[in-house]
Amino acid sequence: MNTAPLIIYVPGKNPKPPEDVHQALLWRALVEGVRRYDGATAPTLIAASEFQICAWNVVFYAQTRDPAPGMADFERAMHSAAPSARDRREAKNWHVRLHRAFYTLADHLPWLIPLVPNATLQATIAEIHRYFANYRGIACEVREVLKALLRPCLAQGRQVLIIGHSLGAVIAYDTLWELTWEEQRQGKVDLLTLGSPLGMHFMQRRLQGCRERRDRRYPQLIDRWHNVAAKGDLVALDATVNDDFVYMLRKHMLTEIVDYTGEIYNHFRDGDTLNVHRSYGYLLNPVVGGIVARWWRSAASGVNLMSDNAVAMVSVPC
Repeated sequence: MNTAPLIIYVPGKNPKPPEDVHQALLWRALVEGVRRYDGATAPTLIAASEFQICAWNVVFYAQTRDPAPGMADFERAMHSAAPSARDRREAKNWHVRLHRAFYTLADHLPWLIPLVPNATLQATIAEIHRYFANYRGIACEVREVLKALLRPCLAQGRQVLIIGHSLGAVIAYDTLWELTWEEQRQGKVDLLTLGSPLGMHFMQRRLQGCRERRDRRYPQLIDRWHNVAAKGDLVALDATVNDDFVYMLRKHMLTEIVDYTGEIYNHFRDGDTLNVHRSYGYLLNPVVGGIVARWWRSAASGVNLMSDNAVAMVSVPC
């Protein structure tokens, strides 16, 4: 029985590289992010933890993507430790603010969604609709990939950190709800969401359990939930989740929900184009590295060190 702390990464949408290649790239980025926060923790994380990708994308898309075209961008990000003035400026420029205002309105008035002018966000919305429609049981198959990883961990009481990026955060949440209420599983895991759309009303009206009453609306298997949204990331339209899921705190379903807000930059570039939503860029950020490093120390010591101040129901400026 493997009892080493386990990190499970749930990717966002789009076809991904073959599982072994994608997992290796994500692990490199994650370790580098931890090193940027605390160089002393990174070697122990490598030596005494396990990292596993939840490879749901190949089930959903029935294909993988050649990683070669993006490798130069990845390596450049690995060697770029801080956002430039240009990165900061582009992440906060006027058209990003304008789009955010329109998307926020559309989140409350769904009939506006087809008018969203951003092609990338339109593609994201289309993928989300496909997931929630569960055509031919595809969403059930996707969640089963994560369930297969989690069932033995919950049974063994293994310490687990789920990192859900973008749509992967939604998949993680839905999976934990089903394990709670459909399979009656017991135990706790920690959750870190990156660039998550879970703060949006559009999402919350479609999550597993959304039509249930009171406690049954929410999963019971999360201990600590930390949420990070980068400047300019329009997928994380509503950057906070604490206010939307505060009922879970009030009913002591979990220990804490911490939103990280403020000057958080994802300065990954696809060629010359800033991509503030890119998974590798999130993992390389020292704010994310700090959360993972503190989770690892908590796992090793048995003491909650995951938060800088271990205070729930807050937004942490960074």
